[in-house]
Amino acid sequence: MREAGLVLFDFDGTLVDAAEKETFELVMRTVETELKDMGFDANFSGIDPMQFSGWATEAMVEYLVHGINVSAEQKKQIIDTVHTARIDQRPSANVKAVAQAEEYLQFLKEQGIPFAIVTNSKYQRVVNYLRHVGLLKYFEHKGDAASRAGPLPPYRIVSAYDHCQNIGKPDGLPYAEARMRYGPRVAANQIVAFEDSSSGVRSARNAGITNVMGMTVCSQIANKPAHAKKLQDAGAAHIFGTFQQVIDAHKGGGGNPAPATSVSLKDGRKLRFWPQRNFG
Repeated sequence: MREAGLVLFDFDGTLVDAAEKETFELVMRTVETELKDMGFDANFSGIDPMQFSGWATEAMVEYLVHGINVSAEQKKQIIDTVHTARIDQRPSANVKAVAQAEEYLQFLKEQGIPFAIVTNSKYQRVVNYLRHVGLLKYFEHKGDAASRAGPLPPYRIVSAYDHCQNIGKPDGLPYAEARMRYGPRVAANQIVAFEDSSSGVRSARNAGITNVMGMTVCSQIANKPAHAKKLQDAGAAHIFGTFQQVIDAHKGGGGNPAPATSVSLKDGRKLRFWPQRNFG
């Protein structure tokens, strides 16, 4: 039986639904507008926005401007404009918390199991979206004001852009940073990560986290076996289609409930969570 003392969540597509697609569309529109203002011909109407799931902003811009003769200075201008647009972006009415995500966060909180968000997105954007969907209260940092990583922000969110020198997933640094901030005494094999993209799964794995749960919970990838296979191929230990399945797994699948803090994995292993005192 393995133990877990820290739970780490991806943000877009894992905790919040519909945010990814509208954000990718915003990036594409912004890059297209910037290129046209610079005198280049650009049309991204044939690109599926969801192909950028798990990509950092810089990687998206690199892809979109590939083959266009932009200078390094122009590219930097485009990236800066995209970052500003993403921070200023306000969630639409379509953006909602993933079903049962709040119930699961409440469960972890009641059990005293620490959790945080690890994302490529900018910190303030994540705060804005969490507030919009009503989940921000779960990520308030009420512990010590600092860790080995230095002063901690008000919310338990690790942003690759803001906290990792803009080194994002699939690099392992964002997850390593989250572990240093919120679980410095927790071994890598005692951390559980929830990810909806192959890039995110690889990031967690690159940080030495083997208990990576692939999530197909958002509307854009639900009921798509091909996406679940991508997550497994990237190294996900198990695939969950809903947070209700995660909650049920904690309870032993609905029959003869297991201890409230254990998860049954597909391969027969039990993943047991243990609380840390003074978590809140």
